[in-house]
Amino acid sequence: MPFIKGQSYEWEEIISDPERVAGPVFYLLHRRDTELVTAACLDIAFNFRAPYEIWAGEGPEVKRWADILDAQVDSFDAFVRELDNRHYYRGRFRRIGSTRDANEIALRLAQAEERGPIYKILFLEEVAP
Repeated sequence: MPFIKGQSYEWEEIISDPERVAGPVFYLLHRRDTELVTAACLDIAFNFRAPYEIWAGEGPEVKRWADILDAQVDSFDAFVRELDNRHYYRGRFRRIGSTRDANEIALRLAQAEERGPIYKILFLEEVAP
């Protein structure tokens, strides 16, 4: 399904491709039977800089998938769930860097009072359609 930038989509539409599966980290969809991330579905309530940053939390699977995406060179679809609870397609993005710097992480945590710890920040850029 070709997505239209700026349009909102239901979760069922985002995962409608039978080759695109969620989990174990629900917000990173990947190609079935691979570790290739095909979409990031970020929540603006917990990540104010989405889709240009992914604030990966703690936990073994979250850390593992953050590291997988950090090593990925392929681009992926980015959706952001806005405050109206709709997922908006923001385009195709790719990872351009990351940090585990404590000062950078503290800056993000100061912006988001209700979120848990951050393991790593992934920096993204939009790629041409």
